[in-house]
Amino acid sequence: MRNKISEEILGHKYGKCVITQNIILLYIPKNASTTIINTLSSITHRPDLLNYFNLTDQQLYNKKIVAVLREPIDRLVSNYVETKFSLKFRDFYDSQHYLSLNPLAQFQLYLDTVIKKESELCTTQYLYLQDIPIDYYLNFHNLNNEFIDLCSKINHTHRKKFPIYNNRGENSPRKRLQKSILSYINNNEKIKEQLQTILYKDYGLYNKIK
Repeated sequence: MRNKISEEILGHKYGKCVITQNIILLYIPKNASTTIINTLSSITHRPDLLNYFNLTDQQLYNKKIVAVLREPIDRLVSNYVETKFSLKFRDFYDSQHYLSLNPLAQFQLYLDTVIKKESELCTTQYLYLQDIPIDYYLNFHNLNNEFIDLCSKINHTHRKKFPIYNNRGENSPRKRLQKSILSYINNNEKIKEQLQTILYKDYGLYNKIK
């Protein structure tokens, strides 16, 4: 049964999903949701973006609820880079203090002032999934194989691979920044432990499928 309290708290921000044949795919930013939707829409029509908590019993009937999980730190860094280049968050990224720092110090400021607040700049995967009974978790890092296997199990018509998730190229500014930050984290045990602690609920989910 869907949780009415969660419906009131989460509203339309969390619980976004699409229905395609016998799959209800939960929409989690930075977890290839748009890629999946665009690929599936080439098979039939583009699915409507719905709210799970508002689905009818008929819409839920005989459907499998699917969510894609991504390695939490990798997703966090990807999210940081995406929002850094987004006009939506200019108040944060155009501040005089932020702009005065080097790229790695900018990322540290992001951690210190944003991530701990569970703000829109950094929402965890767990928040998008709480109070929703998931039938299948798929690993973002093996998405093609796992999604095709799932479709075979449940007789979904999708049979082709997804396109490359990021087509900006390995040498794009975003990709270079992302690699630099991931290297910074991997070489700094204190930062890594800090992030693993903050993202412990995401790791609790992800460690079950990796």
